[in-house]
Amino acid sequence: MNEQVQQLIGTIQRMHDRQELMHRRLLALANGHCVNLGGTRMLTETRAGLRMLIDGRDTGSGLEILHSGYIEPEVMAVLQRAFVPGSVFLDVGANFGFYTLLAAQQMGSSGKVYSFEANPNLIPYLEGSIYINGLRDRVNLINKAVADTTGTARFGFSYAHIGGGSLMLGGGEGHGNEYVEVPLVPVDDELPKDIVADVIKLDVEGHEAAALRGMRQLIARSPKVQIILEFFTGMQGQAGSETIIDLLEEMGLRYWRIGHRGRLEEVSREQLIHGGDCYLVAAREKPFDAGLALEPTALRMVGRPTHDGMLTAEPGGVLVHGPYWYLPQGRYEVTVEGTINGRMRAAATHEFGFELASGWIDSSNPTFTFDTNVDIRYFEVVLRAEDEKSAARIDRIIVRDVS
Repeated sequence: MNEQVQQLIGTIQRMHDRQELMHRRLLALANGHCVNLGGTRMLTETRAGLRMLIDGRDTGSGLEILHSGYIEPEVMAVLQRAFVPGSVFLDVGANFGFYTLLAAQQMGSSGKVYSFEANPNLIPYLEGSIYINGLRDRVNLINKAVADTTGTARFGFSYAHIGGGSLMLGGGEGHGNEYVEVPLVPVDDELPKDIVADVIKLDVEGHEAAALRGMRQLIARSPKVQIILEFFTGMQGQAGSETIIDLLEEMGLRYWRIGHRGRLEEVSREQLIHGGDCYLVAAREKPFDAGLALEPTALRMVGRPTHDGMLTAEPGGVLVHGPYWYLPQGRYEVTVEGTINGRMRAAATHEFGFELASGWIDSSNPTFTFDTNVDIRYFEVVLRAEDEKSAARIDRIIVRDVS
């Protein structure tokens, strides 16, 4: 009976939380998510709660961010899984900085982002977004084109699709295009020689092969690196596509195609060369692709430590919570890996305390599930002690996507 009462109380609380959240969302809609700061300069907010400056003339990714609050959901899922606190991320071809900001937010102050963008017209937007989100301590912004040689080159772009600018467009005259001279730099020359990369996003509009050649040393000394790149055969041509695959294989990297909800699909060389455009992940071993793996560095261990390395708390008190990340809509299975003594209440919450679902877990059943029909931000898992017997040592928490 007592447990039924607690479940009823929990249901009433969730109804109240949803009503309060709906009120917040309606206020946000009434006030608008997009503000014109004058001229073509727009301020918006992403689904992860990050504020971004966008050039309102852009009809590509800039417009998509203004309209929906995110871009490339499958690519975003892969990158987010790799943005572990303390990681080093290279955003090569940063555009307006969507992934630069997401990485800097999720990896925390111990992480480091090197954001390369060739187009000088995008730099004020990147600088402003980094500043208003308080991320200047972890982002290095580099206004250079990544290549396999040093020098300068002609860079072409259009304000109507500014993210599609490239060195390739700089080779000829196109209707509506603008041109600017940009410096070229190999990544191996630009970064400190002791930097080890964890994640590289490579989107340089057909110049991926040259960019890869210019970061051979970095990739060689980065054993766990994941490279996420465009593989657009229509842009690169068959010869260019084969060159990219050759380079990845020479570097000892395997590759997978990014599929639905960011899951990684086996794909052959022939399927890639003769198939349609796609995004790839290249790594030495297949990355975990079933959801988020929350390592201790992403969590807040607030319980009382014991002599044997366990965490305890007063009945009803919090042992562990975090990580305050973005989570797309779907169905999830949460599993606590480690040692659990007694029983504890596990909850999935969002926006700093609104409960999505909760359940009891113990050593024989360390898993609970929840659903969300909207994207959520500031997602966290909260573990609370049931009584004085409750204790845990958390190795990691797996948030498995079972949608």
